[in-house]
Amino acid sequence: MKTKSRKGTYLPKKIKDILVKLPPHDAQVISDALDHLKNAEEGLSKSEARFKSFTENAPDFVIQIGHDGAIQFINRTHEGISQVDVVGSSVFSWIPENHIPTFKQALAQLFETAQAQVVEHPAWDAQKGMRWYSSHLGPIGERGNVASAIIIARDITARKRAQDKLRDEMNSHQALLTGLASTGIGVDIVGTDYRVRFQNAVLQKRFGDCKGKLCYESYMGLQTPCDFCPMKKAIAGNRVEIVELTGVDGKEYELISAPLATPDGTIESAVEVIRDVTEQKHVEEELQKIQKLESLGVLAGGIAHDFNNLLGGLFGFIDLARVSIHHDVDAQAYIESAMQCFSRAKDLTQQLLTFAKGGSPQKKPLSLEHIINESIKLSLSGTNIRCEKNFQHRVHSIEGDHGQMNQIFNNILLNSRHAMPNGGMIRIEAYNREIKQNEISDLSEGVYVSITVRDQGTGIPQDYLTKVFDPFFTTKQSGSGLGLATTYSIVRKHGGHISIQSELGNGTTVNIILPAIIDDIQEGTGETASLFHRTGRILLMDDEESIRKVASEMISRMGYDIVCVENGEKAIQAYSSSLKARNKFNSVILDLTVVHGIGGEETIRRLFEIDPNVKAIVSSGYSDSPVLANPKEHGFLNSIAKPYCGDELSKVLNDVLKDEG
Repeated sequence: MKTKSRKGTYLPKKIKDILVKLPPHDAQVISDALDHLKNAEEGLSKSEARFKSFTENAPDFVIQIGHDGAIQFINRTHEGISQVDVVGSSVFSWIPENHIPTFKQALAQLFETAQAQVVEHPAWDAQKGMRWYSSHLGPIGERGNVASAIIIARDITARKRAQDKLRDEMNSHQALLTGLASTGIGVDIVGTDYRVRFQNAVLQKRFGDCKGKLCYESYMGLQTPCDFCPMKKAIAGNRVEIVELTGVDGKEYELISAPLATPDGTIESAVEVIRDVTEQKHVEEELQKIQKLESLGVLAGGIAHDFNNLLGGLFGFIDLARVSIHHDVDAQAYIESAMQCFSRAKDLTQQLLTFAKGGSPQKKPLSLEHIINESIKLSLSGTNIRCEKNFQHRVHSIEGDHGQMNQIFNNILLNSRHAMPNGGMIRIEAYNREIKQNEISDLSEGVYVSITVRDQGTGIPQDYLTKVFDPFFTTKQSGSGLGLATTYSIVRKHGGHISIQSELGNGTTVNIILPAIIDDIQEGTGETASLFHRTGRILLMDDEESIRKVASEMISRMGYDIVCVENGEKAIQAYSSSLKARNKFNSVILDLTVVHGIGGEETIRRLFEIDPNVKAIVSSGYSDSPVLANPKEHGFLNSIAKPYCGDELSKVLNDVLKDEG
């Protein structure tokens, strides 16, 4: 039979045997004591169960360590590692060496003061690698008697990565602002109250410290907000706005404004990127001038080419008539006058050809003084305008197209003539000049000749100065408006620079700078040479019948036999036949542009395949190819521009065939 305590607890047999021998009162006291002990054990067991359940289900690591850092308890471990393996090991074995001193310092502070500590540190995770933890260290015991420490370690790796990313972004933003400052780009932040909240060094340097000030006052010099305010538009439309404006400093700026949201999504300011585009606008204006000229190129070139072919026939036939008349003095004088008119018409077509895209000047060494004297004689003849010249001793020569150089000074002098209907003085200066690197934006470093033409005319209004080089712009009641546009194009194609200064009522000054050649040259007087008389065979290829007839007659008068064809295919066939018949052509004259069939460039390539010693001359009335300007680079020995007269053709042929005796 089992013995029960007063609370009904059954006692073990050994204890019951002992209690039987004791007095009843003592036995009951001991029985009650044993009962309390049993209840305490059961309570402790339940408490341990609750603690175990709490720690095992906690999202954080719960670790108990002693003074030496040895692990006394851990709620869970990494997969594949048992708690038996972990308990007794050092907590410092999980922490990187460079972070251990910080952790030990916090632990020492805990044991000394019994006050909780918090430390952030990395620790090794067998599954996930190195992770970051925020460890809360709490004392077990009271101050002076802290037996151990309880650590609750929370994984904060995601937070640390987010912080690192934010820091990197802030560093990137700072680097961006620094980089923008080095390129001269300004950045600011402006609130909806128009006050500047942030301003980088670029804007501070240009406009002063504007933080807290009104943007329209600081940047624009206005008393009220701008009508076009990009900040307001950007915030209202939640989009980027771009405007161009003139600042209080007189410079042109491009302003890009974008809405800037706060973390809660509210938009109450805008970030602005401000770029100085003053120089860019100047370059764009220069490019627009060039583009306007190029836009006329196709039209002008096509018209000039067709007109040149027609003019070539008329020019040639009248030239033939001129050299045929020896006794009728009046008729010869009339024809000479007609030739002068045709010469002027040829100059007009050259102005149109100047517009043609890619047109290359036919350059040769020229004396500027000789060119200017020719233009003065032609443009100011019969007027009451005096011309005063001041040329530096031994002004360098230039390399240029004779006809185009004449056009430059003819156009400028004619404009001065029209600006001084009652007469006056034109002063022309020329001197050598060295240009340094970046001294003038569109000129490279080197030696140049500078020419200045000043008149005492009516001048040009300031509003018109930016338009004077535009095609078809003119302030005259009559005129095409092509003069200065042509001049501008010619100067640029010769690698030069042109500018104009003028004031209404105080005359106009035109400055031209052209690349110089150091070697001095002597130009001819312009007198035409007589026809060279030779013998031999010439092959002419041209798609214009009138040109073929005129050239055939001219060449026949020189003593040559002439064969004419209208395209490259027939020229190749005729040349091949002459080789087979051992009656080779001494020279061939090839038209550069042929409407139906192959032109001069392709023809000369094929002729070289059958005869590497072919002597060819290129001819064209269309200057959209560098072949005419640099014939030897394309297989030709010389070139001649249409329309041409007999003297010019004779001189070119003689130059090509002079070695044949």
